Amino acid sequence: MNNIIPIGYYFVHRKMFTHWLWEKRKLSKWEAWNWLLASANFEDNDWFDGNKRIKVLRGELITSLNNLCSEWIWETHNTRAFLKKLTDDTMISTQTNTRYTKITICKYDSYQDNKQTNRTRIDKQTAHGLTILERNKEEKKEIIPLTPFEILFEKWKEFRKALKKPILPASENSALKSLIKISGNDIKLAEEIIEQSIANGWQGLFPIKTPYQNKGNDNGYDRPLPPIAK
Repeated sequence: MNNIIPIGYYFVHRKMFTHWLWEKRKLSKWEAWNWLLASANFEDNDWFDGNKRIKVLRGELITSLNNLCSEWIWETHNTRAFLKKLTDDTMISTQTNTRYTKITICKYDSYQDNKQTNRTRIDKQTAHGLTILERNKEEKKEIIPLTPFEILFEKWKEFRKALKKPILPASENSALKSLIKISGNDIKLAEEIIEQSIANGWQGLFPIKTPYQNKGNDNGYDRPLPPIAK
């Protein structure tokens, strides 16, 4: 049997990092590098640091050292050393201040084919929760529906933006995965969790006290869990 891997591309969807097969554990260096590639913008976008608009270009991502340590389950000194190694190898460049770190993937187009990206670029979300994907000019537009959890999560992202505390782009996948986990994959409960935080002006998402979560308590309610997705 020929075990030689052929050259060329294979495309991996970003949802891989929220799939149930993706286990929350300490990542290898290879997995951490792929996490950076998947988290980088595939097109220019804006990110708000309070009232300040930050332009995040294609192949860039906004994150922080603490966020990377949390996502990769690495010690701080290991994360610093890895970023330095990537920088020394001209794989990335970084701009850091006291609030965030901007990482630029060098030669991003060599990892993410620009023609393929143009065929799957997210244009906008309609009022019906549908995402329009712009294909090449010679192709027709295709409408791909978001999942119920993705539609709901967009509401939470907009609320955080209104608070001037937007969710870091590199943290969106883990925050969505955490919402699914604490809601027990129950879309109605997930909606209650988000509505609870919006009603109280909270920056985090907290489990709802529900009678069926812990029937062993005298009052039939579960104890609150730590917040997520800050």
